[in-house]
Amino acid sequence: MLEYAASRVGEAPAAFDEYASSRDATRREHLREIVRSFGLRPFDAQARREIFGFLLPVGMGTDRGPALVEAALGEMRARAVVSPATATVEELCWEARLFSASKQPCAAKYDMRRRYEQRWPGPPYERSAQP
Repeated sequence: MLEYAASRVGEAPAAFDEYASSRDATRREHLREIVRSFGLRPFDAQARREIFGFLLPVGMGTDRGPALVEAALGEMRARAVVSPATATVEELCWEARLFSASKQPCAAKYDMRRRYEQRWPGPPYERSAQP
């Protein structure tokens, strides 16, 4: 992917190493410019709620994490939302699965809670804003 991006801007892939170590504010400014130019939205609290709401019925239909991640990323593309960090997408999908499991029989609910706690120890929602 890096080679593709480098070829599109006429630079060597190694040039991105220098850019990555440059001023953090410059990268944020460039990201804002890209978002504005392409008509995208940031992944903010509103977008998080929208994607979470979209994932709930998907989570009721599957317990496969990759299917939820694929659905989340597809919905972000459809809504022109900038994808957040991978860990954020994973956590959002786990939360949707956990919430969906709470609407299912007790055994499924317990299993989802146990897997969630193994993945992210500690109290829920300490890591990010609640959807």
